[in-house]
Amino acid sequence: MILGGGLLIVVVDLTFNIVLDWYFIDAATWTLAAAALLTVVLFRFMNMALPVDYTKLLVLAGVFLGAIGVRDLVWDVIVLARRSSAASVEYLLPALGLYVGIALVFLGAWRLWRGRTA
Repeated sequence: MILGGGLLIVVVDLTFNIVLDWYFIDAATWTLAAAALLTVVLFRFMNMALPVDYTKLLVLAGVFLGAIGVRDLVWDVIVLARRSSAASVEYLLPALGLYVGIALVFLGAWRLWRGRTA
């Protein structure tokens, strides 16, 4: 879940921000998603030892991404309520990808915190 969510956030940013210049994902969201993605890849797939407990790192990344996601969702709802012209595919499609990615990382972190696999 964490791997998929982190990858989705990074791909949405690369596609819709850098290539198409449609939607902006802030640096904190991108950094946390990339850190979670890198942590999963290094620990799970390459069996590398990390200087910190990977579970705590992923749970913290999930919690912070969840908080940022709530903040961004409130902001997007305010923008859409004020300007109906913002409700376009260029705005809604990357926002949906971002929120699905954040939800996946958050749910995966919650599962890790509860002692299950993510």
